[in-house]
Amino acid sequence: MRRRQSATQTNGQGQPMLAHAIVNVPVSELGAFALPVLMLGMAIVYCRQIGEEFRKLGALLKYEIPSRTATVLGVVFMVAFAILVGISQDIALILGIVKMVVAVILEAVEKRQKRQVLQLASAA
Repeated sequence: MRRRQSATQTNGQGQPMLAHAIVNVPVSELGAFALPVLMLGMAIVYCRQIGEEFRKLGALLKYEIPSRTATVLGVVFMVAFAILVGISQDIALILGIVKMVVAVILEAVEKRQKRQVLQLASAA
C-alpha cells in the first residue's frame, strides 16, 4: 500500500514540497508579510539543495545544450513573459484610468459643443 507524502516530505528528486505548498496558500494582510519571511526561511534551510540545482543548471547550460543562444533567448523570453504577467494587472488598472479620463474629457467636449449649438440656435 502506497503512503501519501506530507507537505514537509520531499519528492523523489529531493526538492522540498513545502516551498510549493507555501506559494499556493491564499493569504490575508498578515500573511502577506509572513509569506516572504517563510519563503526566505525555506531558502536558508534548503540552501544546499538550491545550490546543487544551480550547479546542475550551470552544467546543463555549459555542456548539454546544443544551442546556447537559443537557450538564452528562451530564458529571456520566459522571464519577460513572467514579468509581463506580473505587471498586467497594473497595466490594466492604468489603462482603465486613462480610458475613464478620456471618456470624461470627450463627454465635456460633447456637452460644450451642444451648448454652443443651442446658443447659436437661440440667437438666430
